[in-house]
Amino acid sequence: MKLNLGANIRNNRRRLELTQEQLADRLGVSFQSISRWETGTTYPDMELLPEMAKLFSVTVDELLGYSEPEEKIPYREIEDALGDALKENNIEESVRLIRLIRLEYLDDVYCHAGCISLSRANLSDACKHPEIIAEVRRLTEDYLRLGKGGHARSSLIEQLVNMIDDGHLEEVLGLYSTEHADLSRDRLLLGRYRYRGEKEKLAELEWIRQYEHMNESFEFRRAVKGDNGNEYVCQVAENRLELLHAMNRTIPGKAHPLTGDGSIDIWAAARLRIGYYYIIHLSAAGRTEEALIALEDFTELMEKLVMLPNGTEISCRSPMFQDFVLKKKNSSDKTAGNVILVHFETPSEQLCRVIYVSAYRAWIGNPRIIPGNEFTLSWLTPLREEPRYLDACRRLEECLRTGVQPDDINCIIR
Repeated sequence: MKLNLGANIRNNRRRLELTQEQLADRLGVSFQSISRWETGTTYPDMELLPEMAKLFSVTVDELLGYSEPEEKIPYREIEDALGDALKENNIEESVRLIRLIRLEYLDDVYCHAGCISLSRANLSDACKHPEIIAEVRRLTEDYLRLGKGGHARSSLIEQLVNMIDDGHLEEVLGLYSTEHADLSRDRLLLGRYRYRGEKEKLAELEWIRQYEHMNESFEFRRAVKGDNGNEYVCQVAENRLELLHAMNRTIPGKAHPLTGDGSIDIWAAARLRIGYYYIIHLSAAGRTEEALIALEDFTELMEKLVMLPNGTEISCRSPMFQDFVLKKKNSSDKTAGNVILVHFETPSEQLCRVIYVSAYRAWIGNPRIIPGNEFTLSWLTPLREEPRYLDACRRLEECLRTGVQPDDINCIIR
């Protein structure tokens, strides 16, 4: 019979969760000796075998590998037993079985196929137990060290995110979320909220994802790049604005090409972004009256946003977003030369939308001060002697002084 001493020492050491250094200390040898024993390079002295057997709670014959090995239980039977133990809230047995999977089954073909799963136990009390969560985390970390991809890797990460306590959630997300869609932060959080039955968090995150997706569809920078003519950019802007009006169930009046009816909704930042490009390209196309009307609507919207009391919630008439709200919060960013900002956040602060009042004032009223933005100066030339343009610049300047709370806040712009 082949001698399996090295493998047995390694497996028993791992079963007891001892490092090579810790085992070496107990036996009075160097950790290099333990390493050589486990790889089969050398063998321990015979007098150490009884001491090791006692430490591992096995016989010397079992340590040497002389006894007939028990037939390995198929992985799927282990998983079924684990599911039963979790449902019965048997913590000790659950920990033992998860540890068994970690120590002896990580190379099993069924594990690689993604069969490591605690989901059949749902969110039993056992799945909330710190010992279970700790063992699942060790299992995940050991499997990921193997460098294997596939469904099992994703399943283990999703499972750990589902089970981890709130206090360690950000740490785990920081370690394992990626830009890849399957393991993105939002997707992992969606799975966690569904798994844990946290309906309010789930609903808000789903609204945020839809909101961000819609905002991406309003992205305007591509339209103004390259040699696209002014009329083309104006047409793109009008199409975007028409979609926004439809989203808010607004029939636009002539005086409000940007806002539709002069009201504020959750798309205010998008309306200002599109409106800025619309104004300068209308002006460059010689459509002066339309540019001035759009500028007046732009200015009125900015004034309302700045004057809106902090804590005010804005929403949208669209049924898709009827329960989605953003809260107003003003700020000045002292690190950026006292730039005036308007912040809108979701109640949970998972999303923040920022409007740079100072930047829009500079872009429209004094583009020379912005490096690389000098082109705007010539495009706005047809408006510069117009009293309505000068009045809009004055009102935008006033926005920098009115209704702003000069408090510093930290905010992640998603």
